[in-house]
Amino acid sequence: NTKCFGMDTVARVDFVVAHCREDLGWLTKHLQRVPLGARLLIYEKCGAPLAPDVLAAQLPAEQFMAVWQIDRADVGAARGDECSAYLTHILGSYENLADFTIFLQSDPMDHLHFDS
Repeated sequence: NTKCFGMDTVARVDFVVAHCREDLGWLTKHLQRVPLGARLLIYEKCGAPLAPDVLAAQLPAEQFMAVWQIDRADVGAARGDECSAYLTHILGSYENLADFTIFLQSDPMDHLHFDS
């Protein structure tokens, strides 16, 4: 339950992933307690969105209320890392940001150490 901090309504939660061709199957394995109504927004950094059948195989539909893929390829001298995807999300959603936004890299195994 995400009802907290004295709020009278259930908090909205967004998971934002900066993605570039990585397998997203780890989301299902390691995000086992996703709050009810949470949304997943996948910012495609390499201009190669996952085919719907591939996305469905990697992310069961019941885990998130909604899953969106947003094309966010870097152009010109723009930064080529996840920061630009995160900033795009904040600026594009500024008037309607979720109560909690969790920013994730699409290759966490290179950055985090999950228990097996």
